[in-house]
Amino acid sequence: MREFNISVIKGDGIGPEIMYDTMEILAYIQKKFYFKLNYSFIEAGASAFLKYGTNMPDESFKIIENSDALLKSPVGDVNVRKADGTEAGLLGGVLRNGFDLYANIRPVYLKDKLDIVIIRENTEGLYASRGRGLCVNGAVCDSLLLTEKGCSRISDFAFKYAEKHNRKKVMLIDKSNVLVSFAFFKDIFNFTAKHHLNIASNTMYADACAYNMVINPNMFDVCVTENFVGDIISDLAAGAAGGLGFCGSANVGDKKAYFEPAHGSSPDIKGKNIANPVGLLNASAMMLEYLKEFESSYILNQALKNLNRKNLFDNLGRVKVEKTYLIENIRREIDKI
Repeated sequence: MREFNISVIKGDGIGPEIMYDTMEILAYIQKKFYFKLNYSFIEAGASAFLKYGTNMPDESFKIIENSDALLKSPVGDVNVRKADGTEAGLLGGVLRNGFDLYANIRPVYLKDKLDIVIIRENTEGLYASRGRGLCVNGAVCDSLLLTEKGCSRISDFAFKYAEKHNRKKVMLIDKSNVLVSFAFFKDIFNFTAKHHLNIASNTMYADACAYNMVINPNMFDVCVTENFVGDIISDLAAGAAGGLGFCGSANVGDKKAYFEPAHGSSPDIKGKNIANPVGLLNASAMMLEYLKEFESSYILNQALKNLNRKNLFDNLGRVKVEKTYLIENIRREIDKI
């Protein structure tokens, strides 16, 4: 039997609830496809910050280092903040920069309407200023950093992703008409495209992208972009696809990866039994692909696509049926494929 060591962060807010639902489906998948996920549950996020004064204790980091992958529920609490006013429980910078997970992959799907993959550079861009902003009397400055290495490897990653997943086109989303940093990125993207002539390529300004994501989402296939811009347009795309609750996310580097839903910890609906686990389940399907469990990954992904959303979720993407009924529906869809 194939076995994998998986670190698990249950998260804050609705995190533990959707992790419980996800574990139920993953248990069913493991039994059906004869492999085993060995879980190590670790402390991290806002709850860890309150307990230890850090959102990622050293022991938790070491466990992740020794795991095959990390499966993470959303973390953070708007009421748990650092002295500078930023949230204390968020782990994006800790994990992405700590393990050099430079590629953030966010597939967004809605049957017969859109099928987009947004690939966002994870370690540079405007978010490189996290915790480093320059503050003087009456003014604050956060810098946008792009490097040749960062732009080159994320562009190459996007084209290789398209090739591997039978995608036809990669589009760079930028603001090269205004910012020299994006003009720099665009030059590197266009150079990289010459090495992947089997995949079509083009570029679009970020504001035009936002407009077209709403008006004509079918024009997009694989999009690649800077960290901050990618954060915004991936949420916009998720809104067009029915909500963040349906969207999974992968954070991938050359040696490590972790997988999470695209949404936050939503403490306002904690304990109400309406939190949607599909985003975390989609992330789990991406994790299974990363672990080379291709058949189970494909079947879980297809089962989630085939769910009758109208019967199971409200117009905000929240679960409107008993969780046991939802889990049974997902199992049934798995068995159909």
